[in-house]
Amino acid sequence: EAALLAGLPQRPAGLRPDRHPGAAERRRRTVLDAMCRAGFISEKRRARAAAVTVSLLLPRRRRPVVARNRLGLPMTEPLFGPLALRAAQETAVRVRTSLDPEIQARVRTALRTQVERLPGVDDGAAVVIENATGAVRALVGTVDFARSPGGQVNAACKPRSPGSALKPFVYLAALDGGLLIPETALDDSPLTLSDYRPGNFDHRYRGRVTARQALTASLNTPAVRLLRQVGLGRFLDLLRRCGVRSVADGTARPGLSAALGGVELSPLEMANLYAGIARGGRFFPCRFVEHPWTPRPKPRAAPVAPGAVCLLTEMLSAYPLPRCPGIPLAWKTGTSSGRRDAWCAAWDRRWTIIVWLGNKDGRAAPALVGVRAAGPVVAAIVQGLTAGSAPPVNALNPASCTVAVRVCPLTGLRAGPNCPDSRTARRPRGVPLRPCPQCPGPGLAGTPDRNRSPRLRILSPAPGTYLAENGTVSFRLHATPDMPCSWFVDGRFAGRRQGPLWVSLGPGRHRIVCVPPGTAPDAQVVLRVHAGPPS
Repeated sequence: EAALLAGLPQRPAGLRPDRHPGAAERRRRTVLDAMCRAGFISEKRRARAAAVTVSLLLPRRRRPVVARNRLGLPMTEPLFGPLALRAAQETAVRVRTSLDPEIQARVRTALRTQVERLPGVDDGAAVVIENATGAVRALVGTVDFARSPGGQVNAACKPRSPGSALKPFVYLAALDGGLLIPETALDDSPLTLSDYRPGNFDHRYRGRVTARQALTASLNTPAVRLLRQVGLGRFLDLLRRCGVRSVADGTARPGLSAALGGVELSPLEMANLYAGIARGGRFFPCRFVEHPWTPRPKPRAAPVAPGAVCLLTEMLSAYPLPRCPGIPLAWKTGTSSGRRDAWCAAWDRRWTIIVWLGNKDGRAAPALVGVRAAGPVVAAIVQGLTAGSAPPVNALNPASCTVAVRVCPLTGLRAGPNCPDSRTARRPRGVPLRPCPQCPGPGLAGTPDRNRSPRLRILSPAPGTYLAENGTVSFRLHATPDMPCSWFVDGRFAGRRQGPLWVSLGPGRHRIVCVPPGTAPDAQVVLRVHAGPPS
């Protein structure tokens, strides 16, 4: 018994003897073997102890906790019921709620199944909103209402860090401000702002990427740089106009970390935000009861241009949600700092779904990664909701809310007369795209423009094939003109230097990129290193 108990703290959820007896027994044998090797017990005693079957004395099943409303009547949904009563202002004896029992059961099953699979994760919450009416068709605030402690805490209404699930609203503010379109180039390189050093989740940097690539790959440094351009006040004002109360009452005081989840929101608030996007930019509060107890909500004045919402939805529906092939969805995941919260938001024209997984006491867990933890729950819910039908994602017609614009192929901004090989893209109707600052061409009176950035060239290494006689080859990275540039080797940041930088590379194909400061175009070279003589 002592050996069994000693093995449990390493992984309590995965080694519970009542749920995982085989794993608990294997762990007990590991502890006994270690005790024998260390000399605490003899081989004979180890064998005798390993042969003993440990029986579990389980407590009697407790009677379920039954919640009752203000009239003393039992409620089958004790976390949803109070919300509906409050919405009806407690003036009616009989209230018809917006809850759909079938969807509620499907959501609860999907949540419970995933929580049981994830080690170190005890709880979750989910909200499903019908976009057209704002009706909450499912709201699960806990996996086990009878669990103590915390089972009766409604996590669907408790603020948590949304991580990258809040990034789309930074891009929405930038789209609405004419700062970018999906084709605009952004900088993904190491960033240091005073004592704040945001990095990407995979610790890799891609150099210059398009806004579409940066958002779909959920890159952090472009999002923080973009928030600096948008302005923190403008971003918070957008959330306020979309109905986020924590911003409206002034309690939210984040810095640039707001781009990565520094503004805490509840799953219900997140569902309201994304439902507004799903409606094409019409934001109004969700509802918990049906007519005639509550009037149909009136949408607020659109806080952003419809074209900005349309382009954002296109960006987030470019790739299918894992485990949902063939189902058109826009979606975004989020993982809070320290892996304490895993999120997934998904929507089409009819439904908006928000899923949160975590621990109510804030404990971290390695399994709490948005796409791997919360994504499968959303997939399970979606497959039930869209069975036999696949409504389109975008609530807006791009032809009616966006217009064509010629853009520079280097910056993805509005092309000027000197931008090479400009191409056509789409911008939000009524929102002028900022001009390209990189290709101004000749100055007045035909004189060269001294503010124009000279074209960057990599002097060394040259493209080709190199022999690694001692396993690696040392390369001198040098570019002209001489300026403080950032160097990337195979997507990883190699250093920022004015002047040459040395790196050692092993066998394989390598891509070296040099990114200058400002908006000048980067330069790159591809080479190969062979372990033997080149073929």
